[in-house]
Amino acid sequence: MTINLLEVDLSQGRLKGQAHLEFEEPVKVEEVRLEAKTYEKYNFSKMEKGKLKTGTGSVIFFEKIFPLSGSFEASAGYYGDYPFEIIIPLYYSKHHGSIHRMITAVANVKGRPDVVSDEMFPFYDTRIAQKKAL
Repeated sequence: MTINLLEVDLSQGRLKGQAHLEFEEPVKVEEVRLEAKTYEKYNFSKMEKGKLKTGTGSVIFFEKIFPLSGSFEASAGYYGDYPFEIIIPLYYSKHHGSIHRMITAVANVKGRPDVVSDEMFPFYDTRIAQKKAL
């Protein structure tokens, strides 16, 4: 399974593209979906029992599943494209970290592990970097 992005407008959080799915043998697909997530990764330091403790953390701002199809029987040699256009809301850093947006295409196949897109697409919001630099 792969994702092909056709248009990306980070100023609006809009992504348009298609997920592509192929099977070499017949399977029962229960659903095809897109999973979207926005999170922040950050470093921290704090005093704990008189000692400085440092580490990394993360916080999830947005997580949503976008269904692309219902269940169907895929025959041997099946291939299909599933167009999508989604909005992922914009978020600003709460911990002076970096904001990441990721989408993953998933096909839930009955009796087998999920078929997941070959790549996850991270989107770094450059407006946050510019805001930090000011």
